[in-house]
Amino acid sequence: MESWDTESATPAPQDEIVLASVALGQPSDLSFPLDFVRDKIFLTGITGSGKSWTGGLIMEEINRVGLQFVCFDILGAHGGISSLPNVEELKPKGGETLNVKGLVDRLKKEPVSFLVDMTDLPLEKQQTLISEYCEQLLSAKLGKGIMTIIEECQDFVPQSGKPTSFDAIVRLCKLGRQNGYGVCLISQRAASVSKEALSQCSIYMIHN
Repeated sequence: MESWDTESATPAPQDEIVLASVALGQPSDLSFPLDFVRDKIFLTGITGSGKSWTGGLIMEEINRVGLQFVCFDILGAHGGISSLPNVEELKPKGGETLNVKGLVDRLKKEPVSFLVDMTDLPLEKQQTLISEYCEQLLSAKLGKGIMTIIEECQDFVPQSGKPTSFDAIVRLCKLGRQNGYGVCLISQRAASVSKEALSQCSIYMIHN
């Protein structure tokens, strides 16, 4: 979003996640309480409508208020997010694996967020990685606000078929809130995403 650091801008409140503000010259105000980080969100719209921009804004705001996120970036659309304080980019290559348990341990012990760039991994490994992450996160029961953001979610929790990641994502959607976990599913087409997962979403952001 536009910087809140300018002298003319009103400082953003620390007890709200602000996605739009009249104070910044935007047409309306759109903000959520910090509990937003525990919500289930579906973000959709056609190619070029700004889904990744909104996803990036959500991450910036979660970071600004001192909460945490993990973003699985399939398109390489969020590289700039790693320049934020306490955000670390991980980019496993084709033959590599990621220490998912170590990642979850660091979420517990450090105020760190992760951008996981999976552009160099084949789809099957992407699905396995997300599955392992969801299961580890649920098992850890961290009890702190963490938003998991999954780009191109139709490849991981599709309406047709059940890849390795399917059950783990649905479980995170259903069971995560009690431990402070939220999920943001991003896709171009709602019809391609599992209705079992979408039915858990309480916030829909639709780009026209």
